[in-house]
Amino acid sequence: MAFFREFLKKKNVNPDTSVDEQDEAAVVWVLTQSRVQRAAIRFPSSFVAPDELPPEMAAELEFVAAFSCFIGSKPERYELDARTFRHYFVPGFLNDANKQKQLAESVRPAFFTATRADLRTAASLDRFLDMRKLGMVETA
Repeated sequence: MAFFREFLKKKNVNPDTSVDEQDEAAVVWVLTQSRVQRAAIRFPSSFVAPDELPPEMAAELEFVAAFSCFIGSKPERYELDARTFRHYFVPGFLNDANKQKQLAESVRPAFFTATRADLRTAASLDRFLDMRKLGMVETA
């Protein structure tokens, strides 16, 4: 099982089994790596989701899980944006170079340094990702 579903199970969160586990892990991996490196990264073409991430990435993975609304509560508009984001980006992400590029180009600087407390007060996902570049309606 890929690292993200293992992580969710440890948090007593039911994973979304309606999406491909590797696609889901790929999106989470890109976001987590972007947080670790404090820069948008390009997705490696040979990606295979590991069973677990190194311990030094635990805090960033926790943030990405919260950012994606798998854990913790957020304002309603933010949660709607996060669902829309997941439903668009996760399916097919692993093999879709356009989605990979689109995601890399949409990350705002605030994403790299935000805390979980920032997520609880964010009115919209647009605070962290440029919703226009994502092709989604800007909500904030």
